[in-house]
Amino acid sequence: MDFKKAMCFWQKSLFLTAIALLFFYPLFLYDGYCVGELYKYRDKDGTWIITDKPRKLPVSKDSGTTRNYDHLLSEGHAHAKSGDFHKALDAYNKAIGQNSKDAEGYVGRGSCYAHLGNNQLAEKDFNTAIQLDPKNYQAYWNRGLLHTLLGNFNKAVDDYNKIIDLKPDFAMAYANRGWIYRNRLSKSQRAILDYTTAIKLNGGSALVYFHRAFAFLDVGKYLETVDDLTKAIDQDKDFAAAYALRGFVYQQYLGQPKKGEKDLEQAKKLSGKTPMGNQKMPFSQ
Repeated sequence: MDFKKAMCFWQKSLFLTAIALLFFYPLFLYDGYCVGELYKYRDKDGTWIITDKPRKLPVSKDSGTTRNYDHLLSEGHAHAKSGDFHKALDAYNKAIGQNSKDAEGYVGRGSCYAHLGNNQLAEKDFNTAIQLDPKNYQAYWNRGLLHTLLGNFNKAVDDYNKIIDLKPDFAMAYANRGWIYRNRLSKSQRAILDYTTAIKLNGGSALVYFHRAFAFLDVGKYLETVDDLTKAIDQDKDFAAAYALRGFVYQQYLGQPKKGEKDLEQAKKLSGKTPMGNQKMPFSQ
C-alpha cells in the first residue's frame, strides 16, 4: 500500500509529529543540565550522598572556610534549580575561589556554562571535575549530555559507559545511551537492550516506552511496538504522538484499520493540546 496515498493530510502530519519528537526531543533534553535536580554531599564518614533536596547546613566544627564553601555550593544549586544561571555562576565562582580542589564546584559551574551556551568552558570544567574526582559520575553525566548536544556521539557513549561502570543502577544513563544507539548510530537492537534496562531499573516512563517502540519498529517487532505505545499512553493520556504512531502501526503492519483510525482520530484531537506529549525528563534520581 502506498502510504502517501493511503493517509490523509492530517494523518501524515501527526505521524511526522511523532518523527519530530523522536529526533528533536531526545530523553536528556527536557531538564538538561539543571544541577539543582541532584544534590551531592559528603557524609561524616566520607561517603557521598545523592539527594533531590538541598542540604540543611549542620552546625559543625569545620572551619569557617569549609562552611562558606558549602553555603556557596548550596546557593549555586538553588539558583540553578530556579533557572537563574547567572547568579548560580557567580556563586559557583566564589565557591571555587574558596576551594579549587573539590569537583562539585566545577560540575555546577560547568552546568551553568552549558545552559548559557559557553560549551568550551563547560567541557573544561567537566574535565577538571573528572581529573579531581575520577569517580564523580555527575561530571561524566553532564559531559555526556554536552557531547550529545554537540554531536560527539561516540564520546557521549564513552561517558555514559563510564557512568554505568560507576553507578550501574543509574537508569538515565542507559536511556540516553539507548537514544544515541538508535537515533544516531543505527544500532536499534542495542538501543532496545538499554531502554529495557532503564525500564527495569526505574519502572519506565511514557517517553522511554515511546522511544523503545521506535526501536522495536525498526526490527519488525510490531506487536512489541504497539505494546510499548500502549504503555506510553497509559502513563500519559495526552501523548498525541504515541497515538499517531500506534495508529500508523495498526493500519500499515497489523491489518487493523479500525483501531488505527480510532488512534489517529484521538491523536488529531490531542495534537493542538500536547503535540509533543509530556516534555519532562523520563527519570529523576
